[in-house]
This record gives sequence, C-alpha cells and structure tokens, in this order.
Amino acid sequence: MKTQNERIVEWNAERQLIKTPNDVDLCKEISFITEECLEMVSDIKSEDARQMAESIACNSILAHSDDIVNAPRAVDALCDIIVFCTGAIRKLGYDPDIAMDEVLKEIESRTGSIQNGKFTKDKSPEAVSKWYTADFTKAEL
Repeated sequence: MKTQNERIVEWNAERQLIKTPNDVDLCKEISFITEECLEMVSDIKSEDARQMAESIACNSILAHSDDIVNAPRAVDALCDIIVFCTGAIRKLGYDPDIAMDEVLKEIESRTGSIQNGKFTKDKSPEAVSKWYTADFTKAEL
C-alpha cells in the first residue's frame, strides 16, 4: 500500500506538475497555497481565488527578487506549513491522516488537464458523475 506522500507525488507526476529543481516557480507554488487559504476563509469561488492568489504571490517580494531558489529554505518553510496545517486539522477535531486519505480519494477521482501550469478539473457531466466527495465524518475524533 502506498503512503499518502507517495500518492501525492504520483498524483502530481501524472498531471505533469513535477518539475526539475531548476524549473520550480516558487511564485506559482505560493499562489497555490494562497489560493487554498483564500478558499478556506471565504466563500470566494475557486477561479476567483486562483486569480487573487496569483496576484498576491506574483506581487510579493519573491516576484521581485533576483535570488536563486534556496531549496533547503523553501523545503523548511513548506514542511513548516504541513506541520501547522496538520495541527490545525487536529485542533478542528479531525484525524489528519484520515482527513488526508479522504482528500486524496477525492482528488484522485478527478480527471482534467493542465491549464497555465495548474490542474483544471474536467467538469463535464460524465466526469463529475465519477467524482468522489471526501467524507470528513470518517475523520471526526
């Protein structure tokens, strides 16, 4: 059985989202995280959150920096984000492992294509009929 992290990497690889370290666009990666944060705290539609997140991330200091990506620093920050997210899920009364498994089942059930470097869901009736919806009641503590 694959670990959650192996499933996440596989999902990214299947959608051609894995790049070489030299091709990583941290502005884009920050925009993905920002988009999810915007969706978490508001009723902004996904498409609108994506545009807002790209604007926020691409207008940040990072976008104006000539620094070469410092991979260890980026990995440290991204791991810190995972730690805080995992803690927040637990504080909300959910088992983070079960919640993540539900999310993975949901995203793995979707088909789509890459548009502007982001996976975009196929929203045709046939595709939507195959989508799994995460059942977070399974993760409640």
